[in-house]
Amino acid sequence: MNTGDELVVALEELPDNADVGTLFHLRLARDTGERVTCALLVREVGAVEALCEVLAVQSSEPPAP
Repeated sequence: MNTGDELVVALEELPDNADVGTLFHLRLARDTGERVTCALLVREVGAVEALCEVLAVQSSEPPAP
């Protein structure tokens, strides 16, 4: 998951009253298992899920020395 990727998110994961243009943060796990916090922008909202753009990804792991 990288900046610019698109991500489908279940509506229950969105903030209350989220709509197209809403910015929010979500903690996710990468395929490697690493936990990251993503800044997401809602692009489209459907009946049960929303299409979001990943604006930024921040690792929750401390940087290696």
